[in-house]
Amino acid sequence: MSDTLQRDSDSILAARYGVTEETIRARIALNDGCAAFDAGNLAEAESCFREAKRLAVGCITTLTTARRYLASTYFTRYWPGQFKDVNEAAANAKWLGMAEREYREILASGADERDREYAEAGLRYLGPSQC
Repeated sequence: MSDTLQRDSDSILAARYGVTEETIRARIALNDGCAAFDAGNLAEAESCFREAKRLAVGCITTLTTARRYLASTYFTRYWPGQFKDVNEAAANAKWLGMAEREYREILASGADERDREYAEAGLRYLGPSQC
């Protein structure tokens, strides 16, 4: 689809459903991220979820969903166990820290009860020091 046609389509959807074009584009990015995640392309999924998070600033539901999916993507990239060297262990720990940050943003955002429970469960799973 051409950029002009996509923008026109986003405008029509935004007007019809009473949301911003950014929210429409954020939902599209979420869908693209889910497809990438399901296909095992975690780098692309992360990129799509980051874009959705950036675009969804005015819509708490879409923003929280983007944060949840981004936290799940980070957590999926974490592999517990033995590492050959300190650099691998540090890179692995980075994913946990990024997942923790997204879970904490969900808790701080005023998300609904279901999303707060999801974030709290994620933090509990990361370990007792994370709660």
